[in-house]
Amino acid sequence: MELNKENMRKIRELILFTALLIVVLWKYEEVLEVLGYVGHLIFPFLLGGAIAFVLNVPMNFIERHLFMEKVRKKLIREKAVIAVYQYLLTNATDEEIENYLNNYYKPRMEDREVALCKTLVFNTISRIDEYKPLIQKHLKKGWTLERLSLMEKAILYVSIYELNDYSKEIVVNQAVELAKKYCDEDTYKFINGVLASID
Repeated sequence: MELNKENMRKIRELILFTALLIVVLWKYEEVLEVLGYVGHLIFPFLLGGAIAFVLNVPMNFIERHLFMEKVRKKLIREKAVIAVYQYLLTNATDEEIENYLNNYYKPRMEDREVALCKTLVFNTISRIDEYKPLIQKHLKKGWTLERLSLMEKAILYVSIYELNDYSKEIVVNQAVELAKKYCDEDTYKFINGVLASID
C-alpha cells in the first residue's frame, strides 16, 4: 500500500481508535462511572432544550400566523382605500363597485378577504356624509374639504370608519403609510394631524 497523505491519515485514525478501545475495555467500570456522571450533568440541559423546542414550535406557528394576518389586514385596508377613491372619482353605483371589487381583487385576494374589503368599502361610503363635517372641523383655518385630493379624502374616510374597530395609533400609522405611498410628499403630516385630533 502506498503511504500517501490519505493513507497516513487513515492509519493514524485506526491507531487512535484502537488505543481508545483498549482504554475502554481496560477501564470499563471507570468509563461507565464517568459517563454516568456526565449524563447527570447534561440531562437537565437536554430536558430543557427538548421542552423549549416543543413549546417553540407552536409559538413560531402562532407568530407567523399573526404576522400574516397583520399583513393581510393592511392589504385589505389599502385595497379598500383604492376602491373608495374610485368611487369618489367616478361616482360609481353599488353594483359597479361590487363588480370592480370582484373582477379586480378576487384574483389577488381570498374570497374571505374580498368580503372583508367589501364590508369596509360599503360601510365607509355609506357614512361619507357623516364624516365630511368631522373632517372639516379639524382642517386648518381657511381650508375647505374641496381643497383635499380624492386620495386624501379616501384615506381619511376609511381611517375614520376604522376608528370604530381599531386603536387610534394603529389607524393613524396605517393612514400615514398610505399617504406616503399615494399622496404628495408632506401629505402624511396633514393626515396624521387630522386623525390625531378626532376624538
